[in-house]
Amino acid sequence: MSARGGPNLVHPKATYLPDAPDLVVLSGDFSPYHEATITLEERFRAERAIRVMAVACVRDHQKSVAGHLDFTPGSIKLIDEILTRVKLGTYDEHSTRTFVAELGSYIGGVVESESFGTEIKVTWHTCPLYYFSALRIRTKSNRTLEANPFAWVTKRLVDKEGEVALFPKFQVLWEKAQE
Repeated sequence: MSARGGPNLVHPKATYLPDAPDLVVLSGDFSPYHEATITLEERFRAERAIRVMAVACVRDHQKSVAGHLDFTPGSIKLIDEILTRVKLGTYDEHSTRTFVAELGSYIGGVVESESFGTEIKVTWHTCPLYYFSALRIRTKSNRTLEANPFAWVTKRLVDKEGEVALFPKFQVLWEKAQE
């Protein structure tokens, strides 16, 4: 079987990286911004890659920040700290993809961790290219929100001056999830 949905929306200044609106309210199962995995094997492979990359983020970047990358909401400010030192072009295309994948996976892990023990359900809406996957958030009022932390990182990497920092984006997402 092949993937459905999409096509994968790419950033115009870095066409090998994901792009998407910061937050959307969905009415169906498919995302208009990325392809969806079809089989359970594809889904589990993508989710495994995301979790591995979240841990790799801590391994690769903990020593470069002042605080702890401990999967708490406040630690997203540290991801922004990392992004202030790196610009598009710092790394080659492959390494930039890895960088975005690590930071985006970490942010997704924070959102997932924050939902534990709450009425809010967070799942990954996976894509065969895992770093195009998005978070699906079932709110307290039973709406479905979609946010792509990989696109958040991409947009901040490409345009630090014109793009909102990551922590305020998380705050808006979590506030909307509470509704």
